[in-house]
Amino acid sequence: MCGYGHGFAVAVDGSGNVFVAGGTDCSGFATVAYSNAGVPLWTNHCGEVGFFDQAPTAKGLTLDGSGNVFVTGESWNGSTFDYVTIKYSSAGVPLLTIARTTTNTVAVSWPSPASDFTLQQNTNGLASVNWSNVVTTPVDNGTTK
Repeated sequence: MCGYGHGFAVAVDGSGNVFVAGGTDCSGFATVAYSNAGVPLWTNHCGEVGFFDQAPTAKGLTLDGSGNVFVTGESWNGSTFDYVTIKYSSAGVPLLTIARTTTNTVAVSWPSPASDFTLQQNTNGLASVNWSNVVTTPVDNGTTK
């Protein structure tokens, strides 16, 4: 059972709800949402993800205008830092995860059967407007694409 934690990032939405992300003693980081009255609404834990040698630690948290919560964490893999970014709905449901894999590729995943995502790629740099749809069909295990 987790005993203690430490916050690294805090954000407040337009309704006064508070979102906190930080490390835990449970091999990972947690994101917790509290109502404007201080009542816990939801908690999500990002534990050791396959490529992490050490437990990830939350380093940043932000909200968008729709109430979605974005949390970025990092972990030392022995020679460099690895990063993971997770998008949660305002209800705490994970919507999108972006993380590097053990084969140095990037894995983007989202809940199945969500169909409102379009994967695009740009091999000319972020400043370029040359985006194109990814033609590979995502793997769907019934829970995650």
